[in-house]
Amino acid sequence: MLTLIVVSFTLVVASVSIGSWFARTIGLSFEEKSDDLFADFWLGFSLILVTSLAAVACVPLRIIAAPTIILFGILAIDGLRRIWSSKGFTAIDAFVAATLVLLAGLAGSPPSQVYDSGLYHYQLMEWYRSYGAVPGVALLHPRLAFTSSVFALEAIAEWPPLKGIGNMVNASCLIVSLWFTANKLCLAGRGNTTPSVLYWPICMIVAVPLLWVALFSTSPDILVCLFVAVLGWLAVKYESFSDAARSWQPASFVVVGAGAFSAKASGLAVVAVSLLVLFHIYRMQWARIAALAGLSIILVLPVLIVNAITSGYPLFPMVGLRLPISWALSHETANTVREAIDNFPFVYQSQHGVPATLVAKLTHLFWVDNSALLSLGILNALGLIFLASVYGVRPKAWPISIVTIGLLMLVGIGLATRVPATRYVLGYLIVVPAFALAHLKERWLLATFVVCFFIWLFQPWQYLNRLDVVRVSVFGVMILLLMAVSNRSARFSALAVLCLCIFQYMRPLMNATQFALGAVREPYKLLVPPVPRSLALGEFVWVKHGEVSIREPIGGNLQCWATEPPCAPADANLGAVKDLRYRKMGSLGSGFVQSE
Repeated sequence: MLTLIVVSFTLVVASVSIGSWFARTIGLSFEEKSDDLFADFWLGFSLILVTSLAAVACVPLRIIAAPTIILFGILAIDGLRRIWSSKGFTAIDAFVAATLVLLAGLAGSPPSQVYDSGLYHYQLMEWYRSYGAVPGVALLHPRLAFTSSVFALEAIAEWPPLKGIGNMVNASCLIVSLWFTANKLCLAGRGNTTPSVLYWPICMIVAVPLLWVALFSTSPDILVCLFVAVLGWLAVKYESFSDAARSWQPASFVVVGAGAFSAKASGLAVVAVSLLVLFHIYRMQWARIAALAGLSIILVLPVLIVNAITSGYPLFPMVGLRLPISWALSHETANTVREAIDNFPFVYQSQHGVPATLVAKLTHLFWVDNSALLSLGILNALGLIFLASVYGVRPKAWPISIVTIGLLMLVGIGLATRVPATRYVLGYLIVVPAFALAHLKERWLLATFVVCFFIWLFQPWQYLNRLDVVRVSVFGVMILLLMAVSNRSARFSALAVLCLCIFQYMRPLMNATQFALGAVREPYKLLVPPVPRSLALGEFVWVKHGEVSIREPIGGNLQCWATEPPCAPADANLGAVKDLRYRKMGSLGSGFVQSE
């Protein structure tokens, strides 16, 4: 736990240092110092993600791990100086941040429990650390070409003395996000209930807890969700078109979009939205548009290059653009992967691999995994009606916030029709309801309780455990109390918000408590987190594919965990290639090609 806390703290403060430099370069500054620190973190963190993925394309990350950690330490010192000089960090902020760091350290110390972490996340970290981007590694298994800067940054952080901190990227972002939430809630408690103050806390209270399994894990889904919310927050903070159009401040949209795309392929939509927002802000200022579009291309290049190296498809797995190189996946395999993603979670329900129809996908919105999509869809419709009454329906009168949030919502609807799974589209579908709730001023607290109650009420009751039932009951009671008490004191409101947060983040808090109780019996876990497991003898077999031998898990298990490469599950659904050759005999780092 202590190791994870130290590394997360270093990453956060180093991100602030880099972000503050970039913010000064583009002239980005807000009235609230806490807003500056928050923007600095996300800008710097986005640049770190993009740079870490660029490093994967060049060298094995084990070569640069030690110098990078030293560099982060130097940047952290500068970041601490900037935080101290900004005077945006009060004693209350420090107390809240320390509490969140402790809880995040406890919740994030155990190895990730997400199924995909064992399936390919930890395995990709091993490849990145030992070999970097390997040409044709997707031929071993297509999931090994699911590029993410999250895995690259975690591979650098998991330098051998620091093994077991793979959750630190998500933990770091959640620490900052929850601190900022508490900071804004303090402002709201003092009577400042403007949309720019309430938007972020509502996002964090209403939507993010729905990803409870992925919160403290290696999953990039939570990071994409946060990046979408950050793009919406930046749009809300801009006061008018004229101020933004006369500066380079909209470059912040480009950087955040690139960070989202580097984390996961679905973040490409954030890049598209950021570019559309640039056109909307600058209108006919073609020089500025061209300059920032060029910056966007430069920042997304690392993802395109790593994708091309690992799979032969620069936009894998979203677009079937195949490069004429020897190690590229076949069109059939790439299409199979794309169909498996589009039909998720229908892979195990379709007959003989028949793709699910659009009607089947829409029907599946009512199933347990996606019940939140139905409630979010209704909330989006209600939010649009409310925002239309506030801002009107004439495009010329729309501020940047409405344009950006509207575009994000449209992207979310498009993604939901292709891949109906809440975790893929959650960030895109929460921005409209959150922005609408942020306009309710004194009534926002009551409305937030109602929305949380509404979302959880759609969960199929047979799948809820007793604590979830308690959560719904508490939400209902608090709604009645808030309706009954018309003149609420600040203390009562603070207790209501605390109650709301505790019950929304119940499961991560339970994980933290369980780890703390377990560490009482084994105190060394508080210093060094448990190392992710690797397959032992008897849990895998060597299988020869052409001239390449690969470890494959046995016993119906598809998870390789942090086993030394090469390890890949025999997943027939993704059409893994059977006949392989080394590009250079016996060298894993040189890559693979498919036998003719």
